[in-house]
Amino acid sequence: MGRAMVNREQIVLVVSDDAALCAAARREFEASIAGLRVASVTSVAAARRILEEDAPAVILLEEAVIATETDGPRGIVPRLDAVVTSLAVYAPVVVIGTAEKRVELSALIDAGAADYVMRDGGCLPSALGLIFWRGAASRVEQPADRDSGKRGTPAVGGPQES
Repeated sequence: MGRAMVNREQIVLVVSDDAALCAAARREFEASIAGLRVASVTSVAAARRILEEDAPAVILLEEAVIATETDGPRGIVPRLDAVVTSLAVYAPVVVIGTAEKRVELSALIDAGAADYVMRDGGCLPSALGLIFWRGAASRVEQPADRDSGKRGTPAVGGPQES
């Protein structure tokens, strides 16, 4: 249990079969948050194997990876909300995907079990903001504080609207 608690504040698990997204997330998050490490896997099954051993601070799930998962011999693709619910037992989940899939997760988003970011050019900075909001970057340097030399703490109450 102690090992998981230490890692909870240091690791974001990216679940995506898009190598470019995984690489970009690693660059963006590790450059922006001192002391944060990004691990990535290409399937939900691989994520579950990791989660049985050690829970990350946040899980970043690309919804498109769900289409590659099947439910055993029946070959049924699991519902996105069911996958997110099963992962949220281990850590907060931030889903990157299309607007249509956000509706499927509305109950989980409303309950605070998941967050959703539209997959576009700004999805990683938006996800990074949600990681701060979720507290994954607790007691580490926030991107806005890097130039001033201040040490930051996560924003409270979620992302702010401008």
